[in-house]
Amino acid sequence: MLKGKFKYYLLMHMVIFIWGFTGILGKMLDQEHIPVHTIVFYRMLIGFVAIGLFMVLSRRKITMSKKTILQTAGTGVIIAAHWITFFLSIYYSNVSFGLVFFSTTALFTSFLEPWIMKKKFDFKELTMGAVVVGGIALIGFDSTSQVQPVVSPQLNYGLAMICAISSAFLAALFSVINATFVKNNDSVQITFFELFAGCAAVGLFYFASGDFSNNELILTSSSLIMLLVLGIICTAFAFFMGNWLMNFISPFTMNLSVNMEPIYAIIIALIVFQESEVMSPVFYMGAGIIILAVFFNAYLKGLRKKSKKPTA
Repeated sequence: MLKGKFKYYLLMHMVIFIWGFTGILGKMLDQEHIPVHTIVFYRMLIGFVAIGLFMVLSRRKITMSKKTILQTAGTGVIIAAHWITFFLSIYYSNVSFGLVFFSTTALFTSFLEPWIMKKKFDFKELTMGAVVVGGIALIGFDSTSQVQPVVSPQLNYGLAMICAISSAFLAALFSVINATFVKNNDSVQITFFELFAGCAAVGLFYFASGDFSNNELILTSSSLIMLLVLGIICTAFAFFMGNWLMNFISPFTMNLSVNMEPIYAIIIALIVFQESEVMSPVFYMGAGIIILAVFFNAYLKGLRKKSKKPTA
């Protein structure tokens, strides 16, 4: 059984690796002086076009009601805000710092799911949340005296922490909302309208504020390639693969394995950006506390779900 599923587990970790690579691309685009809102605008535009082409080629018809389309459009705005705060966290710090706090998404989901989906709250998750807060406090205290090997003018660990935690909360929020949508709607159509609405919202907001200039929309060949990878592979392709793999891998295994994303991202970042990603021992201690708490929380949830299954 395990041998037969090995290729699916391998593909699953490939998808998680791709998700972890998102932060790397964000930092590389930052080094090319591409503003955060421009990155998010192009990412959602490219993803929207890619999924739109897939829908045309597969001859999918729009089956969602107008009310649901409007609701998914609102969720798309939340997704756009999530990506903006995510890339800002990396902009104000580095990939390692941003991804560690983003890993708290699973715990935010544990608190939001009972509230939105009207499920019973488990106080064990409150304990895990307290452990994560301890890890965050440890990193936060250390970051006040952190000396970055490569100093950048925008370095601001406090602001990066706020952006990363906000991004994690928004990611948990739209994930729980989407969980209610996919029960009765096509997930491809949901993503199509979410990406369209998010792209439109980012464009309209920044054009109205005057922060979006024509010069910012002009891309170099290297930044265009990175944005195409971000939009097609890290957004559209990873989304399809993630959904497809759910046919062969249990949700528990998938959710537990997704917690490897920050670990993969930190390792890649250390290889790509080298000394600018090196943090203090206290940072890695706090990161370990956060990641282990998230893993343990997912493990406990899996055990509870198994215990609730009726026995034959």
